[in-house]
Amino acid sequence: MSIASGKLYSPEHKQYFEVKDAKMKIEKEPDNPNKLRLAINEINIVDWFRQKYKEVQQRVVGNTHQVSPESKGFKL
Repeated sequence: MSIASGKLYSPEHKQYFEVKDAKMKIEKEPDNPNKLRLAINEINIVDWFRQKYKEVQQRVVGNTHQVSPESKGFKL
């Protein structure tokens, strides 16, 4: 199944993540063929959510470091 664009909710991170041009697939676990897993672009969905969460955190941290000291308030 292909997804053009949308949002997926992660209960672990309690937030939605954007997904674009992704392929979703239900496949057998490599180490346990009796179990199934959901994969996005051949990545386990749990790992995909963790990867997206790290990307969001890096953007947030990167944006906070770009604020200049002059814009933080009054100068006395």
